[in-house]
Formats: sequence, C-alpha cells, structure tokens
Amino acid sequence: MLNAVFLDFGDTLISEQVFISHGRKAAVNFLCDHYHWEHSSDALQERFLRIEAGLWLRWGHRPPAVKEEAIRLAGIEYLIREAGAEPDCEAVEGAFHHLIAGSSTSPCLLDSARETVHELSRHYRLAIVSNGLDAYTRLCLEHHDLMRYFEVYTISEKANVEKPDPAILRLTMDQMRVRPQETVMVGNRSDVDVLCANRAGCHSIWYRHPGSLEHPEAHPDFTISSLVELPARCNQLSAQRQAF
Repeated sequence: MLNAVFLDFGDTLISEQVFISHGRKAAVNFLCDHYHWEHSSDALQERFLRIEAGLWLRWGHRPPAVKEEAIRLAGIEYLIREAGAEPDCEAVEGAFHHLIAGSSTSPCLLDSARETVHELSRHYRLAIVSNGLDAYTRLCLEHHDLMRYFEVYTISEKANVEKPDPAILRLTMDQMRVRPQETVMVGNRSDVDVLCANRAGCHSIWYRHPGSLEHPEAHPDFTISSLVELPARCNQLSAQRQAF
C-alpha cells in the first residue's frame, strides 16, 4: 500500500521561471537604488540571467551545500562589476536578501498545486524532496501556506546530497520510517526525480512539461501532464500494491 508521496519543488509545485524572475527583478531593483544606477532594469535582469547561466555551467559539479548560494552571490558580484561599480557587503547581501524575498513571495504556484497537495494530504503522508536553497524554498512554501502539509522537508543544501543520488530519498524515508515500496517520488525531471526514485527502489511519477526530455535509463510508473492527475495516479499505485 502506498504510504508516502515525496514532491519536488521547482516546476512541480511552482513555476521556476516566475519564481526566479521575480527574485532577480527584486535584486536588480535593490542594486539600482543602492548604486543610484540609471541602467535599464530589464537589461540588467537579462544580463544577470546570462551571468548565472554561465556560472551554472562552470560550477555544476560542486557540492550541493555550497553550489547554489555561491552561484547566486557570485552572479550578483559579477553583475555589479559589469555595471561599473565595486561590490560591497551591503550591496551583495542586500541583493541576495531581495532575491530570496522576491522569489519566495512571487505568484509562482502552478495551477491546482494547492488543491492537489490538500487532496493528497487526506490519504498520504507528504514530504518535500528538492535540490536547491533552503531559504527561499521554505519561505515560499510558508508564504503560500503549504508547509503545514509536509511531514518532512528535505532540501539538498541542508542534506548535502542532491537528486539523482538516491541517498536523499533514503534519508527522507528513514525520517518518515517508510519503505521504498510504500513511497512515490513525484517530479518534473526524468533524469533527476525519476532516475533517483528508480535507484532508491521507490515508485515514481513524472510530471512531464512540454519539451521535457526523457532519460533513457529512467522508468516512471506513470507520466502526467497536469497536477490534477496526480491524486488518481497515486491511488492507482496504492491499489496495485494492495492487489499484489
């Protein structure tokens, strides 16, 4: 019988694009005020995006506990220098704070996310298992009044391990005292969420977005294109386990 549903965060419960773009805009607006810049805010946001994309390519294999925060902070420093100013602690830390706050309070929830989480919580124990920064993930869930639904919250920054390493799922299962056959991992990336679940011996549901690529070694139990489908698919998994 299915007992626990583990949910990814970015592009599973929230729109990553809306989430990050609002944070990036808040950070840039803070820097414009701090340095009294007359640069175009839109142009600076676009430059910030390109800087971060380059840093992700260069630092993609660093440990999860330092990787994303380091990239965000370095991106802010690069942006300040490219705009012709010298980074100072107040500017960098202030921009980072606004990045987190802007992301966390953005209107980023995907359609039906709140209703789906509520429905799942009526029948299953829930956990968040996500790669990313603790600060803005936690604040976003709290801002949208979703944190209360999750019994366990596992974030790669704190766990020092990230999907697709199955250790992050085993850590969460140990905390909840559930077995792999009682657990399903739900996420938007075949190469990360589904592959991680396969390696951990868990069930998996791939929330496939348009244009998503299928990993040849990842094998989801179900594929969905809308969160509305998720409770029914979880119920099917539970029924299959009972029959078995």
